[in-house]
Amino acid sequence: MRIFLIDRLTGRVPLLCAIFFSFACGSQDEAVPKGTGEDAHDASTGDVASKLTEGGVEKRGDVWILPVEVKGFEKLDLSQKGKVYEKYRAAIKEDDLFYRNNHPQDMRTRIMLEQILLNDKGVTSSIKRKIRSYTVSFWLNRGVVDVKDGRCLRPRFIPGELAAAAQQALRNGAVMDLPRMTGKDLGATRVEELEALLCAVRPGIFCENERGKKTVDAGANVQLPGSDPSCDDRSAGAIVGIENEDAGQAGVFAFLEKKAAALDRLVRNVGGKKSASPRRSSRSPKFVDVVSATGAYGPIPPDLVNIYRRGAWIDSTETGALYMSNLETSFDRFVGSIIVEEFSPSAQVLARRKKWRTGSRMAVFALRLVAGSGSDGTEKKPAEWLRERLSETHDVMAQMRADLAALYLVTSDHVRQTGLVPDEESAHAVYDEYVYGAFEQSASGIGVNDAGFVGARAIVGKLIESRAVEVVKAEDDSGRLYPRIVSYENTEVAIGKLLAEVRRIRFAGDRPAATALLDSASQAYDPKWKKHFSERWKTLELPDKVAFLYPLVEQVRDGEGTVVDIRLVKPTTFLDRQLTLAAARSLE
Repeated sequence: MRIFLIDRLTGRVPLLCAIFFSFACGSQDEAVPKGTGEDAHDASTGDVASKLTEGGVEKRGDVWILPVEVKGFEKLDLSQKGKVYEKYRAAIKEDDLFYRNNHPQDMRTRIMLEQILLNDKGVTSSIKRKIRSYTVSFWLNRGVVDVKDGRCLRPRFIPGELAAAAQQALRNGAVMDLPRMTGKDLGATRVEELEALLCAVRPGIFCENERGKKTVDAGANVQLPGSDPSCDDRSAGAIVGIENEDAGQAGVFAFLEKKAAALDRLVRNVGGKKSASPRRSSRSPKFVDVVSATGAYGPIPPDLVNIYRRGAWIDSTETGALYMSNLETSFDRFVGSIIVEEFSPSAQVLARRKKWRTGSRMAVFALRLVAGSGSDGTEKKPAEWLRERLSETHDVMAQMRADLAALYLVTSDHVRQTGLVPDEESAHAVYDEYVYGAFEQSASGIGVNDAGFVGARAIVGKLIESRAVEVVKAEDDSGRLYPRIVSYENTEVAIGKLLAEVRRIRFAGDRPAATALLDSASQAYDPKWKKHFSERWKTLELPDKVAFLYPLVEQVRDGEGTVVDIRLVKPTTFLDRQLTLAAARSLE
């Protein structure tokens, strides 16, 4: 068993505290329970809605809450489970820290709302329903403003209704005096304290102050906490997970690291611009099943671009490279499947994408990490030489280099030997996912200004230009267009040629050539395509945000109070999970 504890401090707040266990696990066949709580589902009619409901997906406004499974937990011994439980409890504390640091009133607001729902006897059903709905949105967004667009979350209840519910909860024994957070603004009696509390939290809840009045770029690539040394104390958060060595890719990453030098050599030989020494990855990727993500890391992941485009992973100098396999599996099951059904050009491609989608995204992630970066013969130049020479094209060229290296390597014998891309079908699936994924992200409008997407779109544009990829009209009378890979062999050749050109541009610091390449690639797209695919994307009614419903971790005690087991409990709904945690906190 290997235990990894990652704890980095910025100021006084730990940004990430993660624990991972290494083990081999079997499959779990238990069905994910349906959400049965009030307002658990708000799905439209049809097969998709039925599939979501049966799978336990909750729809809360523009958020889909996806259930996740954690495989292999039962195979841990009690000591190992105990350490998971310990870090799980620590992660909850990180969540409290996030609320306290996010805004002075957010922690007060959260406790007040939770105490109302935990002590709601006598509160009218209509007010209770409104407060419950708002509290779920508050939990999901970790405060009173929307995490996506920065706008205030407007409640359906009015101040008087909130005050009445809080007063009734206080009569029922709710604890809202916040003894560790009281100050001169709170009175001596509980009623006076409640009145002062309501005055303090009202501006945030009812959008009466500056919070939430300014919007942020909804298409921006959100910076992961911990990946930027300038991030502040509001980035407190934790991920607790189990390193999974048997999630369909047993030992792949470790084997891939052993092949890193050979893979790097293959890339360095393309175009003949070799560096003086091979580049080796300094970060070993881990395949993780997430048990809990709190604070800045959840329940809505901070990087929607990755979830939709590249998969559920994060990579920073603090965390290392983590591929969150159970989040990816859940996303692909409920959201990814809808996307591939709409945009795949044939039944054969659809079947292949459904079979290999998760594996394809993981393959590009791993190969980018191991062989995607490199100096391309510029290692003797000053550190900022390449960035200065390529100017605004620098980041896009770097992303293209990483993607092209990964795509170039998927057919190599070394990669086949690792089992990451074991055969021709899986290699074709990687090309499928990359090409069709670029069209899908363009249609979604998510992260289209991100350097990674700009690079991917340019790569696919050059594949269109080389006639390896085309856009065709459906054979029926629907008028639908579909991207289609004309020839996988030609695609492989075109990728090699483009990789050589990108490496040459980087070697020479040739900004005019980089600009010409990007301009040429953009001209390969018919302007009508974007409107067509965007309109089809809108009909899918996919979520603007996704959140994940994590299990509860509970101790099992015998009659004498001794802990005899620790188990994962699947909550029925997101509301049930959060209220269970709130009830536990109120007893501490």
